[in-house]
Amino acid sequence: EHCSFDLDVHKYTPDDQEWPRDLPEHFVNSCKYWRNTPFIIRPAAYQGLLDLCWAVCISRSVESSFNLLDDGREPVRLSSQHLVNGVRKHESGYITHFDGDQFPWTGKVDKDLGCTHEHVEEESVYRVNDLVYLDKIVEKDLILILQKQPILAVMKYCDELEVEVLGYNTDTAGKHYWLVKMASGAEWGFNGVGKVMRQISRKEDKSLFVSALYPKVEGN
Repeated sequence: EHCSFDLDVHKYTPDDQEWPRDLPEHFVNSCKYWRNTPFIIRPAAYQGLLDLCWAVCISRSVESSFNLLDDGREPVRLSSQHLVNGVRKHESGYITHFDGDQFPWTGKVDKDLGCTHEHVEEESVYRVNDLVYLDKIVEKDLILILQKQPILAVMKYCDELEVEVLGYNTDTAGKHYWLVKMASGAEWGFNGVGKVMRQISRKEDKSLFVSALYPKVEGN
């Protein structure tokens, strides 16, 4: 398993002094990385000067969960635009209203445009059964969730910043970190993926993540 995007890593075992103590007791691998692939995880999006990281990260989180249902054999591509339409923002930057009634989820099937709002009988159907919101972050719990799917997390960086958490690893110096992707394009970090220090290496009583979100999905 390719656990990172650089060479400054080392595969530790539970007997090593550098073994991360925030991993569940039954773990034997110190890293996890949902790699960028054209089937499960898309390359980092670029939001430009728009404050839309929340919309990009939500749509990508749901999208990757759908794709994991069939290992990306029929890749699902969701548009962040549907989350943006009808959103009104206060001058302070906070969202104050969402005009859902003005943007109903209806339309005709148009395969030429690649956008299908109506269900076609022969196509697969995917459903979001729940969006699980975590307002109290326990990083060991996030590690367990990451075994099944990437997650969305919110950081306090000047203001709130949404990121996709794709995995975690430990470098050769014994520093433990998260692998995150923002909506800043491939020029940010390493092909759009960067590192965020985990709580265990910061020796703080709180995570740098203030909340997290992940979808529970099903398909046929």
